[in-house]
Amino acid sequence: MKADFYGTIDVRPIDGRVWEYQGEWGIVVSTKKTILKRRIEPFEGFRCDLCSIPRIAWRLIGPPAGFSKKSNYLAAGVIHDLLYVFGTEPGLYHCSRKYADDVFLACLKDLGVSKWRRAMMYSCVRVFGGRYFGDKERLSKLRGVDYE
Repeated sequence: MKADFYGTIDVRPIDGRVWEYQGEWGIVVSTKKTILKRRIEPFEGFRCDLCSIPRIAWRLIGPPAGFSKKSNYLAAGVIHDLLYVFGTEPGLYHCSRKYADDVFLACLKDLGVSKWRRAMMYSCVRVFGGRYFGDKERLSKLRGVDYE
């Protein structure tokens, strides 16, 4: 799978945990198995936490938003959050959890995240993300955002 970003990401902090998407940007996802490409664009006002990563893990992989070399995965977090919130619903963002996680991995690669760091992040979403995929109530509590 390959992800190509376009536009400029613009997210603004709402509070210490929640960020709101602004502007026009997204990704085009393609696979080797098909010539079809899928465009994924967050909608204006989408709120997310940019990656539900415990602060203790930030020492290894860096915070989702910041100015260190470790912090270049913010856009991947927004796309992954979007697919986790709306992936089980019919429509534009419908997908499987595996697809959402694979898109996350492809985004990390496109953003230049090191191989060991993206392998660790991908493993974490595969192991711990299942209980959150499509569960708006649980995601709302985790992130303090009402997705209804």
